[in-house]
Amino acid sequence: MRNMKPLISIDARMIAHSGIGTYLRNILPYLIDSDRFSIELLGNPELLEKLGFSPKQGVSVRPVFCPIYSFKEHYQIPAAMSKNSKLLWVPHFNIPWLYKGRLVVTIHDILPMEKEFSSVWKRLYTLIFLKRIESQAETVFTDSIFTKNRLEAHNLLIKSNQPVVTPLGIHSSWLNFQPGPRPHNNPYILYVGNIKPHKNLKTLLKAHSLLIDAPDLILVGKKSGFILGDSETIALATNNPKVHFTGEIPISDETLSQYYRHAEALVFPSLYEGFGLPPLEAMACGCPCIASDISVLREFYGDSASFYSPPKDEVALAAQIEAILKNPSLRQEMIQKGLQKAISSTWEVAAQIIKNRLAQLL
Repeated sequence: MRNMKPLISIDARMIAHSGIGTYLRNILPYLIDSDRFSIELLGNPELLEKLGFSPKQGVSVRPVFCPIYSFKEHYQIPAAMSKNSKLLWVPHFNIPWLYKGRLVVTIHDILPMEKEFSSVWKRLYTLIFLKRIESQAETVFTDSIFTKNRLEAHNLLIKSNQPVVTPLGIHSSWLNFQPGPRPHNNPYILYVGNIKPHKNLKTLLKAHSLLIDAPDLILVGKKSGFILGDSETIALATNNPKVHFTGEIPISDETLSQYYRHAEALVFPSLYEGFGLPPLEAMACGCPCIASDISVLREFYGDSASFYSPPKDEVALAAQIEAILKNPSLRQEMIQKGLQKAISSTWEVAAQIIKNRLAQLL
């Protein structure tokens, strides 16, 4: 009987977020029907049901409404868990401090630990949690070898909790979305991601300003945080009538797929990523991709990206965009390479690693 199986609690409060939310929405369906364990989700019951996770779908839900990084999460998460829960899986480093039981954690990146991107206080805050994870977690998952190596470079999680790499993927539906109406009337190049300084939009905006007869530039993602950019970046974004912010798109892969399908190219200029999923989504939709030349993107994408651009070289990036715009045969070649990469990169790979490891721990 289902209720006789060991129970795993999962912190699902970030289910509707981009990034970690995308991860949860795609991994959880593979865990629901396990013959080795059952799961309970800790989060907003109404939101979880809206996204397809409720008792009707075979998963129990325990109400938890406290925000992430709040004081309340440290006691409300343990209090909400069923008494017979054997294990807690937290998909981020913000583990509940008062939870003393068995623990599994996913660390997607350690951006808050990197001096170039974080304050002393943010690094200290993150370090405290990572040290606790090192002493308590029985398994740590990471999205990439890069993140695993960065943990080791900071002398973290290198003893008993060697991270298990679980590369991300796409749902098969990404390969089946049909072209729909254009989301933007004019030709455009596309950026998808949060509007944060480490996403390196300054270089993209500068490159766009150098293009002759430039197409529009569509920036898809949360605009909150853009004020953290410098005045030059803000001016480039606000003074150019060809630059358009969509804001965060409501959770709908089909809506986002239309932005990819009709774009001339996706440009992903990040200075730092734990994995970098938008290029894979773009490839699945037949959109060529120009990626930042950083190790984590080369690790996964190999030669399936159209170009790798030096992260802070706007002249080189502009030349690469021009090459995609003006060379149809190159564009078609890169579309085909990207599609092959997308076909072979599904969420099932990561989900099976996670599912098997959770089963082994019970």
